[in-house]
Amino acid sequence: MMHPDAARLAFALGPAGPPPTPPDTIDAALSRVWPQRERWAAWRARSSVHALLEDTSRQLVALEHLGGTAVFAEASLFPAAFKRATSPPAVLFCQGDLRILQHAKTIVAIVGSRAAFRRELEMATAVATEAAAMGCTIVSGGAIGIDTAAHQGTLTAGGKTAVILGSGLDDLYPPRNRALFSRVIEHGGLLLTPFALGTAPRRSHFPARNALVAVASALVVVVAAAARSGALSTARHAMKLGIPVAAFPGTQGCDVLLAKGQARPLRRADDLGALLTGERTAMDESLMPIQREVLEALSMRASSAAMLSTSLQRPLPEMSSTLLELELDGHVVRGAGGIYCPL
Repeated sequence: MMHPDAARLAFALGPAGPPPTPPDTIDAALSRVWPQRERWAAWRARSSVHALLEDTSRQLVALEHLGGTAVFAEASLFPAAFKRATSPPAVLFCQGDLRILQHAKTIVAIVGSRAAFRRELEMATAVATEAAAMGCTIVSGGAIGIDTAAHQGTLTAGGKTAVILGSGLDDLYPPRNRALFSRVIEHGGLLLTPFALGTAPRRSHFPARNALVAVASALVVVVAAAARSGALSTARHAMKLGIPVAAFPGTQGCDVLLAKGQARPLRRADDLGALLTGERTAMDESLMPIQREVLEALSMRASSAAMLSTSLQRPLPEMSSTLLELELDGHVVRGAGGIYCPL
């Protein structure tokens, strides 16, 4: 019997979309992945409408066997935020509770490097814990490193988290995080992907994944990033859509975002609350007026002494000496290119 949504899925995927499930039994479709070339050859060979509907029907049955569902763009459950993507998906494949992306107080994306240091992983966990305590839903990409720390921190805090994947739901990536993904579902979270079953994780899929992470969010937090990284790709997607970006200083990618004024600086996890609410954090009462003025400017944009001299209309030597005093007292840190960020 043909699945009632087979025609809708065929239209949503189309020849240019992810290939359908191979014409095997459901168990075989769930247990292995056809090579990409074979799937495309199968698509071309079975060009009749009936064969196409059989494929998409098999895809949907296999998806239900996994406990998943296909949510089409016209459905009420389809997150409205995804429709503002440059290339919005026509269908999403989901496991878990999609409503967490609709009813969340605020959605915060936490992204960063796979090869993160312990301090950076701890910061990602702390940010996720802080955001979850504020009632935010945390979104990330499920990768090892910062993504994993963000998902784990959210679960530990009793919050909700969504994993946006770059593969089909039957080929979860990375494999080592399958236990984590099960915990996400068990705790009322969500696995989501625009890619059909049988779609293996590929480098070319991750830009689309990164774009969805960005558009789902009200704020993108970059904890650590190399000069070229998926985290910066997510940040760029956010900036194109006017979604605010925040970053921690100390890695090359984050320092570039801060130096260009493309991200608000974060010093510690509890700065997130002030950033989301618009409140200003209290300053040390012992600071001199010029020091407070400089810190106020740095809280809006990481800057060099020359940049502060221009924006505050103060002499360059005065800015240089003030920054040195603040650095020695532990209020600011000097990054690449002489760019200062508050601590």
